Amino acid sequence: MQTNNFQELIKEYEAHCQNTSTQEYTDILYELSFSIACAVLKIAVLKTGNPQLADLKSELCKDYSTLRLVNSGTVTDSRDLEYLIRNPLGDGMDLVHTASATLINQTKQHGNIVEFMESPYKERRLKKKVWIKKADSVNGWETVETTPIQEVYKSVRREIENSRAMSTDARNGYTYLEEIAQDGETGEKTQVYKRLIKYADLGGCAMVSPYDSVENTVLNHSIGRQGTLYSADISTAQNIDQMIECLSLTQKQSVILHLRLSGYGFKAISTYLGITSEAARSTMKGVQKKAISALQLPDYLIEQLQTVNHNNKLTNNDKATIKQMFDDGYTMAYIAEQFNVSKMTISRVINGRKDRQVGK
Repeated sequence: MQTNNFQELIKEYEAHCQNTSTQEYTDILYELSFSIACAVLKIAVLKTGNPQLADLKSELCKDYSTLRLVNSGTVTDSRDLEYLIRNPLGDGMDLVHTASATLINQTKQHGNIVEFMESPYKERRLKKKVWIKKADSVNGWETVETTPIQEVYKSVRREIENSRAMSTDARNGYTYLEEIAQDGETGEKTQVYKRLIKYADLGGCAMVSPYDSVENTVLNHSIGRQGTLYSADISTAQNIDQMIECLSLTQKQSVILHLRLSGYGFKAISTYLGITSEAARSTMKGVQKKAISALQLPDYLIEQLQTVNHNNKLTNNDKATIKQMFDDGYTMAYIAEQFNVSKMTISRVINGRKDRQVGK
């Protein structure tokens, strides 16, 4: 089947969607799904310039051409078939499957109407701005007008946004907590996501921001953070909020702490606020003093907060503290920043290897 007109694809799908047992239905379902997935990827690439999405689109086109070749019966050589079996399809096919599943679902709900794919209907849903804010979901529901084809496009866009492998900003550093919001009018429930501040790293993830030391040291000392896999939870997030509240920060301290938690270094903060770097550092020292006074931090961590290593040389006490921090779940990248040394040096301390001697 060869057609380039998207409107013709929609009409052809509408003509065959009532008889799902035919090959014609299967062909048009996947061709329309592929066209939608490619269209969404094309727009995403134009908006973001993300090379990963561009590669994903190219890979999807290649995979789809391969599938069409196999399904047509053209490939008969056993070596070609073995090659196809050994090389799995890429992530882009997930978008095609998402589009197909949404098409089937929309057809089941609205397929009894002539030219239903572009026929508007009304639906209750959360406003876009409250998707990641549980508090705002109260009275945040609205009745919107949409069409089946619009819902298919939205489902593919959401798949790209939510997928770690295909995200337009896969390493954005945010942690999300999933919660359930309920429409007070209809009782309908839906998922919402609370987005924590950037580099919150509540579980001690190995992918650490170079600017998260204040949060980890002052606000996020927790027991049993082992390994590199973790999940954030609501109680931990609430605990962090309570810790910050206990500090009784001034407005200036609160602003600078929030910027540090959001991934900004002191130079960026000073430029943004129009102050010197030393003023920003001094403000954070005030936050640390309040944390030492108000929070129940372990003694060795308090000692480390009060000590700055300027000469890059580690004492025996430093090495003992490093091992203790690593056992408590802190990452090597974070510990290295605290002691003003390289991550390799921290690795040698933890693994018991001696530093290399210069000239040997």
